[in-house]
Amino acid sequence: MRLAVIRVITTRAPAAVVLVRLLVGGVFLSEGIQKFVYPEALGVGRFVKM
Repeated sequence: MRLAVIRVITTRAPAAVVLVRLLVGGVFLSEGIQKFVYPEALGVGRFVKM
């Protein structure tokens, strides 16, 4: 985890690229958390209905 933060801080990528990567990572993180909090609606329960 620490290495990943260091790589983000010391990257040579433009600031816009870093910002987009952080925003997309935040979306994936929030969606993953929601699957654990609401499994019936967003997780396994969604496939059981099929």
